[in-house]
Amino acid sequence: QYRRFYELCFARRPVEELYDVHADPDQVRNLAADPAHADTVRQLRDELAAYLRETGDPRFTDDPTDFDA
Repeated sequence: QYRRFYELCFARRPVEELYDVHADPDQVRNLAADPAHADTVRQLRDELAAYLRETGDPRFTDDPTDFDA
């Protein structure tokens, strides 16, 4: 009965998240996997990758540091 609420609060976050904050202000319906939003997800993914490269973020270089540990 409470599994969905538990997962919303404590489960590991998905790799990508996209929310319509006007229609879903509590951000509980992740739209990232919805094919209707694939272009937006791709654009945001590309922008983030470019920014991480520009700034030399160690999570986006050959640095062996494991940030998920």
